Amino acid sequence: MHYRRPRKKLRKGFLIVSTIILLCVAGLAYWVARSSEQNRVLPPEPPHIHAYEDDDFLLDIETGTPDTPLVSIPLDSLNPTGYLELVNHQHGFGGLDHRYLSLAWPTVPVSHIEGLYVHQTALAAAQTMFASFREEHPDSAALFVSSGYRDIATQAQLYADNYGSGYVMPAGHSEHHTGLAMDIFAVGVGQWDFGNSYHGLWLAANAYQYGFILRYPAGAEALTGINFEPWHFRYVGYPHAYIMHRRGIVLEEYIDYLSYRGYFSFTLRGARYHVLHQMPEAGMIYVPQDKDFVITYDNTGGVVVLWNT
Repeated sequence: MHYRRPRKKLRKGFLIVSTIILLCVAGLAYWVARSSEQNRVLPPEPPHIHAYEDDDFLLDIETGTPDTPLVSIPLDSLNPTGYLELVNHQHGFGGLDHRYLSLAWPTVPVSHIEGLYVHQTALAAAQTMFASFREEHPDSAALFVSSGYRDIATQAQLYADNYGSGYVMPAGHSEHHTGLAMDIFAVGVGQWDFGNSYHGLWLAANAYQYGFILRYPAGAEALTGINFEPWHFRYVGYPHAYIMHRRGIVLEEYIDYLSYRGYFSFTLRGARYHVLHQMPEAGMIYVPQDKDFVITYDNTGGVVVLWNT
């Protein structure tokens, strides 16, 4: 019977050695994985939807050079709008001609009567948009504007009160300085419920038809520098709003696209639109000859000229 004891000791020793080996292997694997993770260089975050080569977002887009005769004129002889002015952490607000501000109430419902101003063009578009919503939802709670134009001092205080929240830009870098941005809510709907309400969903789906974009959509925080704000809408004008909505891009990407492409045209609702982005040379820019046009600064050094034929 003594021959069994060596085999039992051998089996016990083998188990101990195997356990030690497994523990060592596991520890080594953990150390390698942790070391690799700590030293790993993360790839840059992919852009929102950045596909310059994908130009089928409009059915008959054409690029190249305009077929409309162009003439060169001094930029300072024009009166550019700020419809496409890019205002964010990297690009500070360029300035506002206060003559274009209008008291919002009673044209559109506002959260308070005194002191709420917006750009007159955006105000007219909002009035039409609110009326369309009311026509489609006559029994629903009313939409209203809770914030429009803000001066530097107001924005500075708001930023101080909400520092680090990810929802407020520092003074000088807020779209509200332009008068073209509006925070829109619905009576009886809480701020954090607005995005999932039919009011917020309707605006997100239809605002482009009135020249507005949802400025800070979910998933674009790395580009806009602001968290998802389903209540913040920015007037950029039609058809720019249509292009951004259809393509699913934010203003930062659109300005980048315009700079990259230079010129494109397309047909929409029976009209042929032409969009020309250019950098002024010696204070001169090209505009269509004998055509009405709209020109806007992009706040990155370029100007955008829009006309239709």
